[in-house]
Amino acid sequence: MKAWRITWKDKKGFLKSRYRTSQGDALTRVTRAKKEGSQVRLEPVEIPTSRFALVDFLNSEMDSVDSESLV
Repeated sequence: MKAWRITWKDKKGFLKSRYRTSQGDALTRVTRAKKEGSQVRLEPVEIPTSRFALVDFLNSEMDSVDSESLV
């Protein structure tokens, strides 16, 4: 499944990440974050649909969140 990941820092400096399946919805979220003065990153993501591949994907996402929060 194709999706877009939007990553930004909130006003308190915490890294936030959201997923949207529609590119238009993703761009709307990016625009809102930019208006709030956040640094925003938008990237396409392929989310696997099989159960085991999905679990691996989610684990890798959680690992990246943990490593980014240490920075």
